[in-house]
Amino acid sequence: DGPREVFRVSAGVGMSGMAIRRGCLVTMAQDADGQRVMALDAASGMLLWQTVVAPEYRNPMGDGPRGTPAIVDGQVFAFTGEGILVALDFKTGKIQWSQRPLSQLGGKPAEYGMACSPLVAGNRVIVSVGAEQGTLVAYDTKSGKLVWKAGTDPAGYSSPALLTLGGKKQLVAMTGASAVGIDADSGKLLWRYPFETNFECNIATPLEYKGQLFLSAGENHGSVLLAVKPAGGSSKAAPFELDAVWESLGPQSVLRNEWQTSILLDGYLYGMDNVGGAGPV
Repeated sequence: DGPREVFRVSAGVGMSGMAIRRGCLVTMAQDADGQRVMALDAASGMLLWQTVVAPEYRNPMGDGPRGTPAIVDGQVFAFTGEGILVALDFKTGKIQWSQRPLSQLGGKPAEYGMACSPLVAGNRVIVSVGAEQGTLVAYDTKSGKLVWKAGTDPAGYSSPALLTLGGKKQLVAMTGASAVGIDADSGKLLWRYPFETNFECNIATPLEYKGQLFLSAGENHGSVLLAVKPAGGSSKAAPFELDAVWESLGPQSVLRNEWQTSILLDGYLYGMDNVGGAGPV
């Protein structure tokens, strides 16, 4: 009979995705009251709670929040368009703590707004802020206390991921100018791979394939698959080294993920190839 509409909810504006757990759908949207986190019954669409977490965010490229909330162990973590990180109670929506990492670390919002979705690793919640004193930052999930800060790159629009590379589970993130690997517990920089894209538009999330790392960006940048392995010798600055297994870069690249992260399935990548704002050259 084809798809059937179950419910429709008027939520406002924004670009947030949806997180679902225990039959509860959590997302972000914006109306005249500000940016809010809202929880709905996933089966019926009934509003369970909504909490305003920041003022309205306006941007020429679209108003409202960008990131998707994370739901972990009875908490919801949300990152607003201007870069406010908030922890809420999953059942009630009550704000537990709120931090402004860009203000704390001497940063300013990215040109098109802060688009990172929070990542929870153990008792740390991690976001990309691109501030002068830290590209990525980690806060304690319960107290909201700053635990570590790492890197000096500007922010891109990608969300970090936990991947196993070179035999080690590590935090991998695309910044505005590179990809970096970071120890999620200590914040130690494990490696950095330059990946500069026009307008700092590194947006897609890094992917892991058989211990290798796949990166892709639009704006006529392209893709690369990297082998990641422990560095030889006693180098403390870069415990891992990266080598290209293959690369397809520039206007004739076979795959330029602009806004969308490819799907990796059975050894094949399925994704959008976008020439970017610059157009083909």
